Amino acid sequence: MSLGMGLDSSKPNQSDIHGTQLALCTTTYRSFHLKGEPVPPPFTVLKELKHSGPLGTDQMMKVTACAFSPNDDTSLLSLTTFAGLDLRHFRAGFVQCWDLDSLEETHDNSLFTYSPRPVCNFSPNGEILSFILNTGHGQIILAEHTDDCTLEPFTIDCDTGGYGDRSLLSRALCCVFSPDGRKAVTVSNVTLESHRGTETNEICLWQVKSKKKLKSSWRVSCEVVFPGFSGHLISCVFSPDSSLVAFSSSLSQLYVLKSENLELLSAIRTDVARNACSCSFVPCFPFQKLAACYEDGVFQIWYIQDGNTKCVTETKIVTGSTKLTAFSYSADGALLAFGTSQGKVIVTETELLQTLYEISSIHVPDARLDSVSNESSTTIVCSVAFARSCNELAIGQSDGLVRIWQLPLKFELQHLCRLVINGLVPPAQVTHLPLPRNLKAYLLFSPLASTRVNECS
Repeated sequence: MSLGMGLDSSKPNQSDIHGTQLALCTTTYRSFHLKGEPVPPPFTVLKELKHSGPLGTDQMMKVTACAFSPNDDTSLLSLTTFAGLDLRHFRAGFVQCWDLDSLEETHDNSLFTYSPRPVCNFSPNGEILSFILNTGHGQIILAEHTDDCTLEPFTIDCDTGGYGDRSLLSRALCCVFSPDGRKAVTVSNVTLESHRGTETNEICLWQVKSKKKLKSSWRVSCEVVFPGFSGHLISCVFSPDSSLVAFSSSLSQLYVLKSENLELLSAIRTDVARNACSCSFVPCFPFQKLAACYEDGVFQIWYIQDGNTKCVTETKIVTGSTKLTAFSYSADGALLAFGTSQGKVIVTETELLQTLYEISSIHVPDARLDSVSNESSTTIVCSVAFARSCNELAIGQSDGLVRIWQLPLKFELQHLCRLVINGLVPPAQVTHLPLPRNLKAYLLFSPLASTRVNECS
């Protein structure tokens, strides 16, 4: 199988509706349910995936990250870490790929991973997984996501071209690909000794090229070091249009940089507070809105314009001793899922953040909204991920389980037509369809269409 992305300084060879490079999937979209297959009632558990310790031991594993493949709702990746340890500086664990068409709910096909902060990220074409391992010898080990739903590790030489120290890569925290396929960002912790929670992080920007074999060196075009960054890295995310990159810390800090050259655009929060912050750009906008979710229950949306930022939304999602432990947008930006320390997932709409329903990690067969168990639980929701259809939700838990829930179906004609077309036309070929560019953007879940959705009618 040929890989679709290499990291290099060469010019792009595929263009989207704006004339920029894309590295999109070349296969058609696969939904979770087969064509003609009946869909179970809402709040049904469709799959329960069991993670065990190494070599089948009973050691508890926390599912700290999970993600559906970009164009395949039948393929799920999960990252587990050892429970009961101080995970602020130790993130050893395993990454697994699950074929949800299979009847098996346990398997030992996993790769060892080590990163101080696991970030689950795909290349845009779904063929490369970026959170595996680093060697400490100027190399980073990624993984190929193969056609048979397995993971094959391979090594990339990282040539910094005279920028920085190659040994810094021995403490790589994460690698994140941009949605347009043109860039990748790595974050490395360069602090030799931690002092009162303060860390120094080196951020490197890499150029991406399409090629058959990902064997060439990565070439850095810029690097930046933030000596004032405190705590440990929680999130590193690109904006939907790939123009910005944001990252946040375990001590509430939140930064936004220009992805073109890693110039600091805005230090939104620089105060140090013991309140972990995770962030994500709002999918419906190219780059203008950044969402921040804090452990203490506060959710904010920051509006970004001309280098200025303004908090336009702030609300308390949970109160009391309950903490927010994860959050995720659906692909179309219509739904938000919040994981909590009390074992529940709160799903809201995104305009007014009104709660639509809650899901309990305590499985009640065929549980409906009005009958979800109120039983208390020590199970923590560690990760959440929507399928591309927006109709299924994967929930990773602290007890080593991933449960995939059926959500209420989204009966919206535009969205249903989009999924049908996606099932017939690969994303890489959508740009060749004889359609207006806003319709093409809508088919690709691009933010270009979000403000012009009426034109698509």
